[in-house]
Amino acid sequence: MSGMSSAPAAPAVAAQDPPAPALEPAAPPHMPASGPKPIEIRLTAGVYLPRLVGNTKLGPSPAAQDLDFRSDIDLNESRAIPLVEVMLVKDQLWEVQMSGLEYETSRTGIFEGSSDYGSLSLGPGDTYRGEFRMSAVGVEVSRRQWRFYEGEDDEVDLFFSPTVGARLFDIEQSIEEVGVGREEFRADYLHAYVGMQMDMHWRSKATLPWLERYEIEAGIFAGPALGADSGFGWAIRAGMSLYFTEDVSVLFGYRLYELILEDSEYEISGGLQGLFIGGTIRF
Repeated sequence: MSGMSSAPAAPAVAAQDPPAPALEPAAPPHMPASGPKPIEIRLTAGVYLPRLVGNTKLGPSPAAQDLDFRSDIDLNESRAIPLVEVMLVKDQLWEVQMSGLEYETSRTGIFEGSSDYGSLSLGPGDTYRGEFRMSAVGVEVSRRQWRFYEGEDDEVDLFFSPTVGARLFDIEQSIEEVGVGREEFRADYLHAYVGMQMDMHWRSKATLPWLERYEIEAGIFAGPALGADSGFGWAIRAGMSLYFTEDVSVLFGYRLYELILEDSEYEISGGLQGLFIGGTIRF
């Protein structure tokens, strides 16, 4: 038998698993798991139920006294008016919010006290007609700055946002002593303010399958009112939102807008406060 050499066997190649797919970075806790929207629009609209509270005075008579909107001239009846707020959100950090409202009320009654209002001298039994109108448009900017709490599985997020803004008020007020005369005052004021807002977001679906998310907001804002001899204003915004889908919610809230002004012979210390019921759609 002749000698034969056999070819060396090829080394066995170990089977390799396919490369694992790259992992997407996790969304921040306050963003949906599907990924953040670089720019988000939130449209909130509903019914605002404010009352006019506070008091007013018009000189120059030394007999002029503060007239309470509720007890003296009965202008604090609750009114249902539309309120619209539009918010632009960038990267879930920066927020720009715009809002507007218009309120008007009037009342005819019998005056029970005694006070001068401008050139009018109101006494017990005099028939008067009071009117008040306030419109306001505003814009504000805030940034989510401090996060204080994060729950398990990123379900809860609590953060605070410093805010700066401005709101332009147009105020018109008149009192008529029927059959005698009428005094009217109208002016515009710019309320420039700073403040702080707190937001709590709870992604509640694991606990409440019918509710996608629950949110609470609360903020307070204050600053000078420009356009008067002296002026100051403050506002409160609070509410809770129930998101039944990722982008649609029902809102129950409260809004307060108050000014303290001295403008020549006219003075007012008061404003609007009341419940707000509406809804939000996110785009």
